[in-house]
Amino acid sequence: MMIPGSNQADWAAYVGQNGQQVADALKAQGLHPQILEEGQPGTKDYKPSRVRIIVNQAGIVVQPPTTG
Repeated sequence: MMIPGSNQADWAAYVGQNGQQVADALKAQGLHPQILEEGQPGTKDYKPSRVRIIVNQAGIVVQPPTTG
């Protein structure tokens, strides 16, 4: 698995990778990843350290992770 840097611009490289592995990589950077399936609602509150990872039913990341 490719591990991009902590710069959010690099996070597009996570698309197509296993969501749990991406979450583990982001957690190692001191962030708080949250895995959501496509279409699953997230909370409306904003937390800068939270990173949402959107995956398909197979657990594959389908869009670049986002903070909030």
